[in-house]
Amino acid sequence: MTDKLKHTPGPWTPAEKNASNVIDIEDSSGRVVASLYDPNETTDQMRVDAHLVAAVPDMKDALVVLASAVKQYCEWYDRFGDGSLQADRVSNILRNAGETARKAIAMGDLRNSRKPFSSTGTIKIN
Repeated sequence: MTDKLKHTPGPWTPAEKNASNVIDIEDSSGRVVASLYDPNETTDQMRVDAHLVAAVPDMKDALVVLASAVKQYCEWYDRFGDGSLQADRVSNILRNAGETARKAIAMGDLRNSRKPFSSTGTIKIN
């Protein structure tokens, strides 16, 4: 069943509601996809965190593009690279960036999750 699951499409937007200690993250239709909660009050840190969470769909899209570009470059370099020290350094930097991007993409894929999301803590996934 999880093979067919996809994340809620962006854009996502932080939305402070009447409750002074909750910031919802909503999709373009106004559906809540996540909520940040503080038992005391909404803080500037919560607002910053809410904007970061809201940026997740765009960041994932950027990582997918980056990982694909790096993979294509590395395949090209493996076939046609000149073996110079500078080119090797650039290639290694890009390989590391591509691997980091692939790991981040995999973290957002429920099929790769070892345990389900928890509704306890600061971020609640709806």
